Amino acid sequence: MNQIQKRMKLIHGLSNEIRLEVLELLKSGEQTVSEILDKVDCTQSNLSQHLACLKECGFIIGRQSGKYVYYTLANQKLLLLLDLIDKTIPEMHWEIKEELECQKHIN
Repeated sequence: MNQIQKRMKLIHGLSNEIRLEVLELLKSGEQTVSEILDKVDCTQSNLSQHLACLKECGFIIGRQSGKYVYYTLANQKLLLLLDLIDKTIPEMHWEIKEELECQKHIN
């Protein structure tokens, strides 16, 4: 995997509202699937898919303790990345009524 592909994998992990919500929740520390599910608007099956994606992208790690799986951020530098994104947003030149997705896609 080259550097561009690694960047794409990292960006993919951040490119979904549920995954971003999960990362935001984990900023405050370790949480179980049940705790996360109580705070995000999705089904358990959907959350499992997002957690699997975040694990595969290297954002989170899970640890089994009894019948519970506890998730935490895999790297504390992710806090800096999320903070940098938040600090960058006000400087973006988006119009108020602009759509979330880009209107023109290049494949």
